[in-house]
Amino acid sequence: LRQQLEQKQQKLNEVEKSFTQVISLGSVRSFEAMYRIAEAYEEFANAIANQDMPPNLTREERLVQENQVFNASVPAYDRAVEEYKNVLINLPVLAEKLDVSMDTTKAAEPEPAPAPSDSTIALQKEVVQDSSSEVALKWFGRAKDKISLIQYNVAERSSEFVDEYLRVDNPETGLRALVFKDQVLRSLVAKQVNTTIEAHIKNLKV
Repeated sequence: LRQQLEQKQQKLNEVEKSFTQVISLGSVRSFEAMYRIAEAYEEFANAIANQDMPPNLTREERLVQENQVFNASVPAYDRAVEEYKNVLINLPVLAEKLDVSMDTTKAAEPEPAPAPSDSTIALQKEVVQDSSSEVALKWFGRAKDKISLIQYNVAERSSEFVDEYLRVDNPETGLRALVFKDQVLRSLVAKQVNTTIEAHIKNLKV
């Protein structure tokens, strides 16, 4: 498993390097390249989260294993979110350098009647500009949606762990049962509650 993650980390580094080279060219393709870098980080987080569990585990053992895997994936998802946020920051900067408008209000404004002297070249330039704007806005919008989706999914999965831990059978009786319940609440449930709350708060700030 560790070897698989190391291979995926190496692949992530290669993908990031390749798309960084595309970005350095400063073309319209750079918009998608920015998004793809963030997407590669998300896929790496998915690889951590979707690990296969060992066979023949009891329900409680599987729950503990899944919880550990999930906790390990949260920082990776946080990194993916940061990369998508970088898209929201850097894509408009590049668009401005390329003279690509990201003004969504322009589409709603009435277009002036074309002057009789308009040439075919001028018209082609306008079409290219509109197309470039659509590309920039598409990848900007997708990055923003991803930030919200990742944080929502983390919150939901964490909330599921809370429910599952609260349903775990208590193997003890009497005072020992109270101690067991306290340990579950303190060491397992509390952490996932905090993760759920933090993810929802981050989502509200998007």
